[in-house]
Amino acid sequence: MTHAARNLLIQGLLVLTAGLLLGFVYMVFLVGALDLRPLPLNIQITMPGTEHGWRTAHVGSLLNGVFAVALAFALDKAVLTPRARAWAARLVVFAIWVNVGFYILANFAPNRALSWNANQYGDASFAGMIAFAPAVIGTMTAVVGVVMILIGVLRGRTGIEES
Repeated sequence: MTHAARNLLIQGLLVLTAGLLLGFVYMVFLVGALDLRPLPLNIQITMPGTEHGWRTAHVGSLLNGVFAVALAFALDKAVLTPRARAWAARLVVFAIWVNVGFYILANFAPNRALSWNANQYGDASFAGMIAFAPAVIGTMTAVVGVVMILIGVLRGRTGIEES
């Protein structure tokens, strides 16, 4: 496995881990407590956000991790220069981590961090702005990274193989 693909794989697995941990946060939000019975630990917690927001943080982060893991293996099949391979991996890594941050911060934004301004979900806020701006850039970098990998994979095509 190339260095760039290995790095993308590692970052994808780290984002999967973040998604699993966010599942725990989602559970705490739903229950309203950190309840670790049979241990004598039950701490009531009031968390910001919505059920939808924390579920999205959990599932979205898991999907971003799977996305990166899949692309790591595709990247190794791509015919790209080492520099292009490294850039494609970096662009995707940036996007997946920005998305994790977006999912979390969106729970602190009345407008779900879906725009700079107020929208149908609520008013604009600082949390919304610092989540929205990098997410827009991350979306673009993900598309560029995927297209780079796609072009590299198409370059490596030698024709249709019969089985």
